Amino acid sequence: MSRSKSRAWALNILIQRLYDKSNYAMEVVLVDQFKHVIFCLLVYMVFGVKLDEVQINQIKGLQHQALLATIQFKILDVFPRVGKVIFRNLWKELTTFRKETESMFIPLIQVRVKYIEEKTKAGVDKKEEENVAYVDTLVNLELPEEKRKLTYEEMASLCGEFLGAASDTTFTSLQWIMAYLVKYPSIQEKLYKEICEIVGAPESKGENNNNKLIKEEHLQKMSYLKAVILEGLRRQTPSLFLLPHRVSEEMELNGYVIPKNASIHFMVREMGLDAKTTGFHLKCQIKLATKYCKWSRAKP
Repeated sequence: MSRSKSRAWALNILIQRLYDKSNYAMEVVLVDQFKHVIFCLLVYMVFGVKLDEVQINQIKGLQHQALLATIQFKILDVFPRVGKVIFRNLWKELTTFRKETESMFIPLIQVRVKYIEEKTKAGVDKKEEENVAYVDTLVNLELPEEKRKLTYEEMASLCGEFLGAASDTTFTSLQWIMAYLVKYPSIQEKLYKEICEIVGAPESKGENNNNKLIKEEHLQKMSYLKAVILEGLRRQTPSLFLLPHRVSEEMELNGYVIPKNASIHFMVREMGLDAKTTGFHLKCQIKLATKYCKWSRAKP
């Protein structure tokens, strides 16, 4: 399934917001526009609906609270049973926050579930569905040990995890890459030239050149853009480490025996900055990036 239409829709929102801000001579904070558009896209991917700006801002606020809550409520994980008594007020705050999240997400999930049921009754093949939402994959998911389907509360929790994991990492990476382009105008100029060569130069500044928009087929031809993105991700990874991975069976890697069920952590930040310890594919990316981007020799 292609997400090209969804990405094109989100791109149009970004362009329109930038035009609106600039036409009113307002200060344009680019990271705020990135955040809003990324949330629009992610919410559409999760729930399969296009929400208005008010609803997007509400979800964005909830996710920001969830990010802060990972630190605020961390102590409850240490002594979960005793913590309910000792940190009673903190537990109440957590319960209230979960209810707010569920009251926002569950109605959206219910609407999507009803839509799926109607499509199923009408005999529409799932493969013919243009937009398969994340919720669609959770509807028929069963817990093997309990032999039951997920509750709406559990689905809301998983949707929140999806939004939290994808939102901050994405617009943080974009923010850093844009910052590097501002810091190194020569790289920005080379990138702009490549875009103009493939897409075509705009007719005049200030005009809405919709016919000059970068399409997904253009991206495959932009090797310099790819180098810029890879170098930006290498220099400033969205996270210091990846989510832990569990080994399903015992194996040997570079002389080290990794036992079954071992939890493996990848320190991607250190891997990206130390070319001696990188894998083959990452070395190729660094080689491509250093060939085009001069900031690879700058200090982090």
